[in-house]
Amino acid sequence: MQKVILLLALPIAVSCLNGCAKSSDVDALEARVTVLEEKMSTLAVDVAAVKEAAADAAVKAVAAEAAANRAAAFAEDTNTKLNVIIKRNCGADC
Repeated sequence: MQKVILLLALPIAVSCLNGCAKSSDVDALEARVTVLEEKMSTLAVDVAAVKEAAADAAVKAVAAEAAANRAAAFAEDTNTKLNVIIKRNCGADC
């Protein structure tokens, strides 16, 4: 009876061992995990740099908008002054 159980258990044990990962497989997976962790670390640094650049760009955009608004106001003021000068010099003829 023991021989029968042993003979039945042996093929099952061999098939399980063939399906199990070998140490070289585990080493290869560990190497791939290490590479992926390094890439993730690099990506995290890149993402932080992109966020910082975006924040800087937003600040510059706000400053550019303010400068454009000042320039538009100055141009409108200048236009108004020129219209007054023209009307004063031309009189009713313009």
